[in-house]
Amino acid sequence: MTQDTNILGAQITASAVIVWTFRVLEGRFPKLAQANPWAKRTITFLLAGLAAAGIHANYNVVSGGAIYLPPLAVVLHGGWDWLRSVAVQEWIHRSTK
Repeated sequence: MTQDTNILGAQITASAVIVWTFRVLEGRFPKLAQANPWAKRTITFLLAGLAAAGIHANYNVVSGGAIYLPPLAVVLHGGWDWLRSVAVQEWIHRSTK
């Protein structure tokens, strides 16, 4: 298995998890399910951006919370990953309707 295959698998997995999470949220919050498509896309695009950029949040009772930001080069590369994630995410979402 090549590195490109691993990246593609990770991209599809991240997109599928975002779509699944959003569907669960729509089921729990009827107002979200009735929101305009642009509002829903904005939320899922932001989720894809966070996943692509590799921003991680951590909370510990003893030490408190922390948000870890990657270096600028990783964030810029994350922009490309974000674009790919959004494309796959849209494809998954539209294929399940």
